[in-house]
Amino acid sequence: PRDEKRPEGRPRDRNPDRREREEPPQRPPARPERNMPPGRGRGSGRGGFERSSGNPAGRGQAKEMPKKEINRQEICPLLLRVFVKKSEHHGIDEFQNRAVGLIEDEVQIYTWKDATLLELTQLIQQVKAFAKERNTQLHFNLISASKGKLAERHVGTVRAETSRRSEDDRKTLQDTNFEIGDYLDVAVMAC
Repeated sequence: PRDEKRPEGRPRDRNPDRREREEPPQRPPARPERNMPPGRGRGSGRGGFERSSGNPAGRGQAKEMPKKEINRQEICPLLLRVFVKKSEHHGIDEFQNRAVGLIEDEVQIYTWKDATLLELTQLIQQVKAFAKERNTQLHFNLISASKGKLAERHVGTVRAETSRRSEDDRKTLQDTNFEIGDYLDVAVMAC
């Protein structure tokens, strides 16, 4: 055993205590499941969540789901189509044809599902000057397809002023049950 070969430049460690103090090798972070057949993996099949109501299929009240942490260094961002209008929301019928007629009001944001409404407000304010005005609020509505029809629902309100914050500021896209392909309709209104 004394004549065993060692890599060049690495001394043989004869101290048994030192070997015990070495840290175990780091495991790579868990990767999302890919290419799973239907009915397999997380969030699908029986017992999953119905998109329209958020309640477990065939059960009573929904339990609080733990937030899924997103590593922004490894996960690609999604394209979020945000439509901003001063003083009012867009009509739901304007979104029927993939929002083709709303190009002048559209802000395209590359972000992640853990983006907060405050974070989105700050990005909108960089593009739309009227969203920076004092005493204004941004009202966020989520436009999503449900059973072949578009549905609209209010998801939060954020004040434009940094000194006045609310609970909705910390609400994320995940919290609103946002799905890729949904739109955000934002009305910038005076408070």
